[in-house]
Amino acid sequence: IPASTQKLLVSISALTSLSPEYEFRTNVYSQGHIEEDSLQRKYFKGDFYIAGNFDPTLEYSDVRAIAMRMKEMNADSIDGHIYVDVHQKDALMRDHSYSWERVTAEQEYFITPLLFNNARVSLDVPGVNSRQRSGRVRHPELYFATALQRTLEGYGIRFSMQDATGVSYVPENAHRVYSHVTPFKKVLQEMMKSSNNFYAESMLLQLCNEKANGRWTYDACKKTIEDVMVKRAGCTYSDFIVIDGSGLSHSNKVTAEAEVKLLKYAYDNKRIFNHLYNSLPIAGVDGTLKSRMHSGNAYANVRAKTGTVNGVSTLAGYVTASNGHTLIFSILNNNIGAAATGRAFQDKICQEMAK
Repeated sequence: IPASTQKLLVSISALTSLSPEYEFRTNVYSQGHIEEDSLQRKYFKGDFYIAGNFDPTLEYSDVRAIAMRMKEMNADSIDGHIYVDVHQKDALMRDHSYSWERVTAEQEYFITPLLFNNARVSLDVPGVNSRQRSGRVRHPELYFATALQRTLEGYGIRFSMQDATGVSYVPENAHRVYSHVTPFKKVLQEMMKSSNNFYAESMLLQLCNEKANGRWTYDACKKTIEDVMVKRAGCTYSDFIVIDGSGLSHSNKVTAEAEVKLLKYAYDNKRIFNHLYNSLPIAGVDGTLKSRMHSGNAYANVRAKTGTVNGVSTLAGYVTASNGHTLIFSILNNNIGAAATGRAFQDKICQEMAK
């Protein structure tokens, strides 16, 4: 069980199949025109469509940016809807072989092409300290549409109906009015340094977008990883099982040898390696390795992806030995009582390799 070292399979496959200059795009389309009422007030008669592409970074500031662009049409009101196009939406993660008795509500994600605020909604919880809490959103695409309508109303744009949101395909004759762009490298950094599961699932779901031609499926995205593992890294199909992108599922499987082969493939391809290496946590310095290996030759030397799920602790990456050679390693501790036991074991091995 690889735990979050599964993200190595996703990141290296993404760097292989997508350009490092790839962009996550959220497109805004409109179908309609400006008219005037009897008081010569301008209003937009028609609909807007928001087409997502699994960008996990979208927040309220991005909704405001989209609203500001829509406000530039100089209309006082909108006689129409804000539709979200989520035609790529696949079954939720619950349908992908998860052992849900092991996955907490905090770890459960609802993935759709139009993501927003990490699929969470803030909740005011009355109490002594009036603490802020948040909960998961089952339909983040509708949450996005509602937030956009409310933001436009805050900018003084009225709607002809109270709830103007819905789900619909983008019509062929609609025209694009705005694109929100997030660089691939921004998603990669957060996904690897912080081991962000939400970002990892979003990254996985990019893997067949460029070549899907309308036939996008979750399994097709996983097939891209399989192709990289077998055709590029020299693994066999019996070396691994891909269930998700985050590593949360205990049904993911990979051999340590297969991870080393994949890391070697990345090392031999500098265009891939430079981006991967810079995204990996640094021992004692940042990311999920910030609190580990604060001394010795491993400090600021080991660049590796960590992994932790129930009964599992893993670490895989690169370390430079004292002779200047780069060593590639994968340590997968399964069936352990405490993650700390695995981490201590891994740290000792890294110190030995760094001598």
